[in-house]
Amino acid sequence: MQLDGSQLEGQPLATPDDCLLAEAIARKDPQVQALVAARGIGLDRVACDPWAIHACPKEWLGRRLMQVFMYYKACPDDNEYAHPMDLCPVVDLYAGKVIHIDAYPQPPAIPMRSANYHRSLLEKPFREAPAPLHISQPQGPSFKVDGWHISWQKWDFRIGFNGREGLVLYDLGYADGDQAGRRRPVLHRASIGEMCVPYADPRPPYNRKAALDAGDYGLGFAANSLELGCDCLGDVTYFDAVVNNAAGEPVVIKNAVCLHEEDHGLLWKHLDYRTGYAEVRRGRRLVISFIMTAVNYEYCFYWLLYQDGTIGMDIKLTGILSTSLLSPGEEQPSHGILVGAGVNAAHHQHLFSARLDMAVDDENGGRNLIVSELNAVQQPSSASNPEGNAFSCTETDLTRVHAAQRNAAHDLNRVWRVKNPAKMHPHSGQPVAYHIYPAPGPCLLAQPDSAVARRALFTTKNLWVTPYQEGQLYPAGKYVFQSWQDSGLRQWTQQDRSLLGADPVIWLTFGVTHFVRPEDAPVMPCDQVGFLMKPFGFFESNPALDVPPEDTKHSSSSSSSSSSSSTNLTTLMAAVNASGVGSALTNETSWTILAPNDAAFNKTLAAANLTAEQLLANQTQLTTILAYHVIPSGALNSSNLTTGASVETALPGANLTVNVDNTTGTPNITFIGDSNNASVAVPDIIAGNSTIHVIDSVLLPPANATLPGTGAANAFAANATNVTVVVVNATSPAPAENGTAAAPAAPAAGMDAANAANTTANATGPEGTQTTTPAATTPTAPAANTAGTPPTETSPAVGANTTVAPNAEPAGTNAGTNAGNNAGTNAGTNAGNNAGNNAADNAGNNAGNNAANNVANAANNAANNTVNAANNAGNAAGNTVANTP
Repeated sequence: MQLDGSQLEGQPLATPDDCLLAEAIARKDPQVQALVAARGIGLDRVACDPWAIHACPKEWLGRRLMQVFMYYKACPDDNEYAHPMDLCPVVDLYAGKVIHIDAYPQPPAIPMRSANYHRSLLEKPFREAPAPLHISQPQGPSFKVDGWHISWQKWDFRIGFNGREGLVLYDLGYADGDQAGRRRPVLHRASIGEMCVPYADPRPPYNRKAALDAGDYGLGFAANSLELGCDCLGDVTYFDAVVNNAAGEPVVIKNAVCLHEEDHGLLWKHLDYRTGYAEVRRGRRLVISFIMTAVNYEYCFYWLLYQDGTIGMDIKLTGILSTSLLSPGEEQPSHGILVGAGVNAAHHQHLFSARLDMAVDDENGGRNLIVSELNAVQQPSSASNPEGNAFSCTETDLTRVHAAQRNAAHDLNRVWRVKNPAKMHPHSGQPVAYHIYPAPGPCLLAQPDSAVARRALFTTKNLWVTPYQEGQLYPAGKYVFQSWQDSGLRQWTQQDRSLLGADPVIWLTFGVTHFVRPEDAPVMPCDQVGFLMKPFGFFESNPALDVPPEDTKHSSSSSSSSSSSSTNLTTLMAAVNASGVGSALTNETSWTILAPNDAAFNKTLAAANLTAEQLLANQTQLTTILAYHVIPSGALNSSNLTTGASVETALPGANLTVNVDNTTGTPNITFIGDSNNASVAVPDIIAGNSTIHVIDSVLLPPANATLPGTGAANAFAANATNVTVVVVNATSPAPAENGTAAAPAAPAAGMDAANAANTTANATGPEGTQTTTPAATTPTAPAANTAGTPPTETSPAVGANTTVAPNAEPAGTNAGTNAGNNAGTNAGTNAGNNAGNNAADNAGNNAGNNAANNVANAANNAANNTVNAANNAGNAAGNTVANTP
């Protein structure tokens, strides 16, 4: 049997093999070669875009044809759409020959000005890169995958994939917490059944441009392998897809479908203004997506599931405009816009049809569902509406096929309700339902008798409803390629059948009317369109009420402790604390820290046949290892690191070499050590003034590398720059000379908030006035703190203003120096040298008042730190000691 347009109203879709064959036939044609040469272009510089033929002349029916739009391409990475040509051969795939060529009467000038997007050909420099943004899910994703079955946050469903529709959702249900977790079906099947892209230019050959991409080429056949680039972030799961080629052989598309979850901002919130108490929940959504390329355009399809029972479909449109020359006689395009000198981009539409086989808590797959229409109605002023403020909502059941052919009306807030009359809401008394919210924008703008409307009737209405019928999957018909008229909804809606008890199937049309902008060239920023389905009386109340509050500790990046909680650095933090160098990591420190995650430590310990406890017990070895992971020359983010750079660590003479691999488009950074290498797993975590890079291996120091000096922790601090204070095994504050207290240590990052509050309190007196400078006090060694009994605190006396000259070294620092060999006072010495000098400088610059207050405040904090260290009570925040003579 011969398959032609008159018998089937179309032909099977064109495979990628057909498209390549069409280009090859066009290139080999002698007349095409002669016309290309007449335009001064070599055939090797010509790119060919194969298109299915829209509005196919009847005399061509019975042939399998493609039209080939031609462009000049200066080099392999050049954007050919900046150089349109006037040639369009029509190729007969069966006969293997060109049967027709469209060409302008005289060879026109081909636009030669480049307009490129490829990074190697950009003519303008890149802007300053934004700070890195990384998504980390250290505990893995919240969803579970079993084959093609997925469950997430009370949702569960199956996915499928085929060459025609691409991604399909099956058997989508929600476990209702108000009904003891009963799984309630919502959708039986959902897909994008067809799309239509009609162009507005009425001149030949451009009036033959109207792609029905699903039926012409197949959304799934043209799917991208997302290992070549994906916009998914976080912990991603991919699914391979299997389609076929023109010979019927299987073809695997690696990573065709992407599954991930993402933050979606606020889910719900309320602040009780009377009490000042707020309840807040952040929302997540699950994204199931694929991307296809239709010659020049990319279409990115995203099915979205939300924690409150909402279902969404978003489509992002990007890629490159299909361009042409101005038609003969035109100076400005009448149905498009110039996006370059002599380069016309015609206006067009992108119209999609979603096929929705709803279930809505009907265990029979939705057989008894009813579709209705809701419209907002203004009520006239009357005795019962004296102020004219009343409005209401009317509902009309759409019970027959012809009545269910509807358009959106956003001025009426029109939505369509899919309800199950067998299930009623316990309070509203109305059937459980889902609402469908259509996208804004018009349906088909071509005439009702146009070839587009004849071939794709679905584009003329936003809503169609038909009784379920096996095999009715594609709204423009099964065979769309080169069709003369619609063999889908046009046929299925001829009879005005009843929809009651008929398992109604919804066909939702939505799309973008693209009046082209110059900013859409040379590559188009994403446009976006979609629709939502939201529960209406399906749940008893807000189904997201049970979403637990988040642990907000991980949301702060201002301290190393908060960063570690979100990147699995438990072993590293234990090592830092065990070595005694943790107090060097203050907000004033400006370091680059290479942080091995827990998996890295586990790998190293297993290889060395050690336990974590054994490693933590060897302080000298531990501190040497940690020093090898610190780059003290400042905070280096990933953009500062270049291949071949040698960076000094805090371990003398032990440098690391940097390697940056950009082959994937995302920098992959490796630090090359003396014994092994470590790759960066999570870069650019900001911790105060420092930068942390989480790495996947523990870097092993050179065998002969050691830290000089006596105390390993103090030696580590001595070899690192910008260290403010290291407190190790301190037993008492350093004694003071000349009756002046030793200057305090700078607070660790974890104490910032408390110290800021103390500074504010010391700097202001009653009614916000600034106090005078407190008189200096001389501390004594505090008594050991008894469990459960906080030490007492005596506030410094307020006396006459005291001015400290700039650069003067307080006596407290000398006392600290004299006690330098005493491990219990060494911390106070270092603190005095730093905080004391800084306080003195500040005092001189600010007439003494503020500095003196800060010194007193810092002295209290220093005493707190030393007492806590002496008693191993680092968490006893708020304990202070008396500063008595």
